[in-house]
Amino acid sequence: MGAAPQHVLLLYGGSRGGRTEKLVDAVADGVRALGEDVELRLRPALEGTADDLLWAHGVLLGTPEHFGYMSGALKHFFDRTFYAVEGRTEGLPYALFVTGGTDGTGAIASVRRIVTG
Repeated sequence: MGAAPQHVLLLYGGSRGGRTEKLVDAVADGVRALGEDVELRLRPALEGTADDLLWAHGVLLGTPEHFGYMSGALKHFFDRTFYAVEGRTEGLPYALFVTGGTDGTGAIASVRRIVTG
C-alpha cells in the first residue's frame, strides 16, 4: 500500500472565461498529471474556507492583477480565513501565479505581505 497522497489546494480569483481561469485550468491539469500521489482541491477564492487551508500540504494561488493589487475575491478569502488559521499554517508551502496587463508586481507584493504575515 502506497503513502497517502499529498493535498494541494488550488485557490483562485478572477472572472469566468478570463486569462486567469485559463491558467488555472492549465495548472490544474499539471497537478492532475502527477497522478495518485497528489490530491487536488480546486476552489474559487469566494468558496475557499479555513478548512481547505488546514487540509492542504501546499497551496497554489492564482489571481489577476486589478489596479496593482490581487483580485478582490482572493483578498476576501484572506480576510475570512486569516485569523481562523493563524498559528496553524506557518511553513505551508505556496506558489503564486498572476495574470495582468502589467508586470504583476503589485499583486505579488500584496499576496506576499499576507502569506508571510
